[in-house]
Amino acid sequence: MESDTIAGLNSGNSNNSWDTGFITDGNWSLGSNLAFFLKDELEISQTDQEWLGTLDRCYLRYEQGPVRFNLGRQGVTWGIGWFFRPTDLITPLTPLAEEETRPGKDLAVLRWSTSPVTAIDFIGGEEVIAARYEWRIGPTNLRVLGVYQPGYIDTLGYDFQGGLAGLYGEGAYRWADTEASDQGRFMGLLGWQKVIGAGNQLYVEYYRNDLCKAGPELANLVAQNLNHEFFYTNQNYLAVGFQIPWDQLTTVAITGISSPDDGGMILEGVADLQLTDNLEVRGILMTLIGPTDTEFWMLGQGSRAGVSLEVKYFF
Repeated sequence: MESDTIAGLNSGNSNNSWDTGFITDGNWSLGSNLAFFLKDELEISQTDQEWLGTLDRCYLRYEQGPVRFNLGRQGVTWGIGWFFRPTDLITPLTPLAEEETRPGKDLAVLRWSTSPVTAIDFIGGEEVIAARYEWRIGPTNLRVLGVYQPGYIDTLGYDFQGGLAGLYGEGAYRWADTEASDQGRFMGLLGWQKVIGAGNQLYVEYYRNDLCKAGPELANLVAQNLNHEFFYTNQNYLAVGFQIPWDQLTTVAITGISSPDDGGMILEGVADLQLTDNLEVRGILMTLIGPTDTEFWMLGQGSRAGVSLEVKYFF
């Protein structure tokens, strides 16, 4: 178990803000096959001016041979993209977000490794039922999946990675779960990953999102459920990322996402430094390029540039 103290400072144009708080993150063994996981956060910010608590993780895990079963509030990582994940539908992340910020849901998750090269996942809870089957052909992993969300949007999808000269991809066909005969839409990703030099990682991804041009029934459902996923207003995105392990204590990442539909672009540089065993620092520099009526400009709320500094201290 570990407890973190977090202090953050954000700046964009003439706007400055701060936030700080505490995170408790740990797991406890309750037996040879049973464990308990907990992660909660207590935070105060300049905007809210009061302490707010969040229970991110609180679940039991049972493992026996090829079977693993989780029950409780947890995050589910689906999809393989570095920037975009069309099949990351259970507890989705926004692009450029860190895995540790993945939201939690109350779920029952069963994973059964049916053989050394095949596995099945079953998920249920919080108005969602999902299943995924994966298998391996040589160095390539392939997965097919289905997600049922009553009254929202249902999905059939796939992903593949491994071998294939660094190519990977995923896609999802989504349609409204209503009586109306609204046509479904496709969301897809094609990416390429290359190791350059001593562990430097280059990522290039193209993302196609036809969901933003959906018919009225599907578009209304998306608009009513924006808290469930990140919704893009354009159809095409091109992203490039370069991750550099500077040394054993420092990692630098340079990323860029462009939208050819409206000419907008967001550039971001992130540096993670571990100063001591108990102290970590993260610095983020972001800038927006393009006209003022682009999607990224609206997401940035009018700021052309921003700086963020986050400090974590582990007790």
